[in-house]
Amino acid sequence: MIKITPLLLLAALVTVFAQAESTRFLDQSSYASLAKGKLEGLSLSSDGTFRLGPRFDLVKETDSAYLWAVVEDSKKNLYLGGGSPGRVYKIPPTGEPTVFFETQEIEIHALAVDRQGRLYAASAPDGKIYRLAPDGTSSVFYDPQTKYIWDLVFDSKDNLYVATGDKGQIFRVTPNGEGKVFFSSEETHIRSLIVDQHDTLFAGTDASGMILRIQPDGTSFVLYESPKKEVTALLLGPEGELYAAAVGDKVVAPGQPAPVVVQPAPGQVVPQPPRIPPSMFTVNLAGGSEVYRITPDGSTQKIWASRNDIVYSLALNGAGRLLVGTGNDGKIYQMEPGGLYTALVDSPSSQVTALVASGGEVVAATSNVGRLYRMRAEFASQGSFTSDVFDAGRASLWGRLNWKQELPADTKIRFETRSGNSSNPLLNWSAWKEAAMAGTEAVSASPRGRFFQWKAVLASSRKDQTAQFGSLRAAYLPNNVPPVIDDVQPTPPGYRFQQNSFAMQPQPKTLTLQPLGSASVNPVQPVRMPQSVTMTADKGFVGMRWWAYDDNDDTLTYSLSIRGEGEKDWKLLKEGIPDLFYAWNSGNWPDGTYVVKVVASDSPSNPPNEALSASRESPPFEIDNTPPEIRDLKTTPDGKHLQITFRAADRMSTIQSAEYSIDGGEWKNALPTGRVSDSRELQYQIQTAEVSAGEHTVVVRVSDRFQNEVVAKTVVNAAQSSAR
Repeated sequence: MIKITPLLLLAALVTVFAQAESTRFLDQSSYASLAKGKLEGLSLSSDGTFRLGPRFDLVKETDSAYLWAVVEDSKKNLYLGGGSPGRVYKIPPTGEPTVFFETQEIEIHALAVDRQGRLYAASAPDGKIYRLAPDGTSSVFYDPQTKYIWDLVFDSKDNLYVATGDKGQIFRVTPNGEGKVFFSSEETHIRSLIVDQHDTLFAGTDASGMILRIQPDGTSFVLYESPKKEVTALLLGPEGELYAAAVGDKVVAPGQPAPVVVQPAPGQVVPQPPRIPPSMFTVNLAGGSEVYRITPDGSTQKIWASRNDIVYSLALNGAGRLLVGTGNDGKIYQMEPGGLYTALVDSPSSQVTALVASGGEVVAATSNVGRLYRMRAEFASQGSFTSDVFDAGRASLWGRLNWKQELPADTKIRFETRSGNSSNPLLNWSAWKEAAMAGTEAVSASPRGRFFQWKAVLASSRKDQTAQFGSLRAAYLPNNVPPVIDDVQPTPPGYRFQQNSFAMQPQPKTLTLQPLGSASVNPVQPVRMPQSVTMTADKGFVGMRWWAYDDNDDTLTYSLSIRGEGEKDWKLLKEGIPDLFYAWNSGNWPDGTYVVKVVASDSPSNPPNEALSASRESPPFEIDNTPPEIRDLKTTPDGKHLQITFRAADRMSTIQSAEYSIDGGEWKNALPTGRVSDSRELQYQIQTAEVSAGEHTVVVRVSDRFQNEVVAKTVVNAAQSSAR
């Protein structure tokens, strides 16, 4: 077995760990990420190791959509029960399979064979139990007068126990067909049954998910109440241990069936009869499945769980390993020592509904579509794994694959890759191409593309030998893309940025690890949010700020150029700017309207011949260092007040404020006659507060939007009503 070190395990958690300006890697080592791919003839262990799977040979494809039960008699004849309509198929050791029995009921949901080799078949719904002779003749053996018959088992005296619903009863039927209620529960269904060598019954229920032990005298005891809703399968182990599978989250109202989701085979019409309970057909149960091991002393341990798979069947293979048949991906899992497990088989059918040990091998009945397979005790001669589609985010150059492997004699391994620029590989991707291998490395021959897949093919010329590999890593280099400048805006005039305090420092990359067992872990890219900055008043300064980023996460540097209205050429203002803003003293620039161009370059992160840039122009803005003018300033007495009139005018920008002061007093705000400062030329008419008689000095101060100021004064003698 390939050893996974803690360091490799950490690497397995990281699906893609990206470093800007360099080669990136697709790491696929964890079961959660690999399970998204497609297995064909390979098995995948929960430690991320691939091996050849067992031979999984098709024995019979039936005309039934569903096969629910399979049993074997003493002559090695296999019988399959399914629907619809309700049928029993006979598969002899040699010769052709035949339809052995057919009923008008929709399903044959349970089968059993007594010590005389006679077959018993239970139909549903509103069904009966039929006894079938070796020649195929049938008779009604017992009618429990219940809605559903879920399972059949014989004890050592050939008493037949019948698990039923929807009253949650078990019937005991003697060999001569006389039956009565043996056990009644408060449950809606007795879903599964098994009997041990002492004729003790074990029963699984629905809807409380209980596992019961029932003595031959009918005395019952709850071994375990599962957190799941429905106990679908039971199995006794060689040491007296009991295995149980339970599925689905419990519903609020016990007894209400879960939603039924029928998944017919392509082109096949499957009837959907009324009043069929959840497990009669394929169920989309929320909550997934759990498998438990209950020891003879009553200790219970959860040995496997899945949020997606629904367990239908349990069996032990020739090596004593527990097998778990599931839907709705049709997988068979094998439990391994040390808490590991292996996805052993990925069936072409949607559900593996029955598993039975047979002569050191295992037979599997499936649904959607109804088929019978034989899982051999030897490796398949060849198998493959196709990875899930990987999205690199942008077109990339695909490089080497490397992995860890064990390659015994007479075994082979090869890798193929393909790439494309659509998420669907069927839409004009490149063809599969074999990667040139050298030891545990292979060079991809696929062209540049955003999306990528890899395939591994294992082969062996020996039935008892397999190669194995894991911890695959694929290198790729994303195409460099130019930066993006989202916005450029002038800052308010008369302010400069505080030096150093708000420099845009690179944000460190962070990585959030999802809970153990999650399918993927995604790297968190640097925060891409415009940041607020603080400016300090400084007359004559003008500035720009912009928002830019790079999808390669390259480091960017910026240059600014300026061009005045009516000019053709750009004049370099500043280059090598590391920040997303810049302010400069405009005192050397004549008044006028200007535009600034910001150029962003990823040159710090790329070779000179591969660096890319982008540019964006600002909206027009003004430079104005000339103060406004105060015209026609006049102050006249008006009774006990003064009347001040003047005009303020500016060549470039609007008048922002006007103030006046009398005799060196405090400045008081003055509003234009229209009340709103909204023009480059405004008229003012001000009536002051009461003043004393005598001479007064009146000073007027006007500022434009660029904080350019002009001051003028008048002197007036209130007593003489004159001004000079």
